[in-house]
Amino acid sequence: MKSKIGQIKKNTVLGWLKTFPSLNKFTQNKLYQGVGPFLCGIELTQLPRTRGYRPHFAVYPLWKKGVKECLDTPSILKSFRDENGLEISIEYLNHKVDFSKKMKLVEAQIKLGLGGDVIVDEIIDMIDDYSKDFIVKNNPMLQIKLYELKFYGALYLNDFSFKDLILSEILEVSEGWDTKVLDMWSFNLNDWLKKLEKIERNALMKIIDENKSEKKLNKITFFDLISLHS
Repeated sequence: MKSKIGQIKKNTVLGWLKTFPSLNKFTQNKLYQGVGPFLCGIELTQLPRTRGYRPHFAVYPLWKKGVKECLDTPSILKSFRDENGLEISIEYLNHKVDFSKKMKLVEAQIKLGLGGDVIVDEIIDMIDDYSKDFIVKNNPMLQIKLYELKFYGALYLNDFSFKDLILSEILEVSEGWDTKVLDMWSFNLNDWLKKLEKIERNALMKIIDENKSEKKLNKITFFDLISLHS
């Protein structure tokens, strides 16, 4: 049975790559593509005490020092839901039928185009949709990750008016953040804001290019983040 499950797991990854051919296998259960300053894709999480897994859509930053730090924590990790609002899981032993049925739900819920350059509006819509999640709305640390996606996306595009708009929004929204949560994570809001205000685009692009050139990402396909308003 173990050998059968092992073969099914291999075929599982192939099935996801066939459905989303722009994704590349980063590890056995992580399939990514690059989009400008982001890394995004599908992660297949093994469910404990079951013969199945749960797919998630993940987004990571590419502006931290080294790929290891970039992939330390996702900025977005979103599960997919069925018609009843329950998280989708897929059984290995019934994978062909289960995968085909639930893939339609997965494709409908991915808010970001996979397989080509991505318009920044798609990124913003995806972030705003994720920000409505109950847990995100009540955790300023998760909100900070989303604002970083917007901010660094704007800086990557050299859109300074959009960048300044995001900074203004952060200043307004942060007044309502629970400082106890920030303190628990030893997060200094003022230092973070100063860092955002000081970072220059050339420095950002240099870090992103260095991360993209790391051996760990040499099999990842990269697309660009574009704006239709420039």
